[in-house]
Amino acid sequence: MLKINQINHVAIICSDIEKSKTFNTEILGFKVQSVVDAQNTFAKAVEYQPDLILLCV
Repeated sequence: MLKINQINHVAIICSDIEKSKTFNTEILGFKVQSVVDAQNTFAKAVEYQPDLILLCV
């Protein structure tokens, strides 16, 4: 069985970028690092933790 030691990047495809940003920042504690455009946001939990990319479709 494959053993995962750490996760560096997570991408989530969502239908509402604003709701997803609100949930991931206010509930999960991620901090927005950059907004690529109206449909793509890059966030980080804390230093040395996984990056989160929200992709709106």
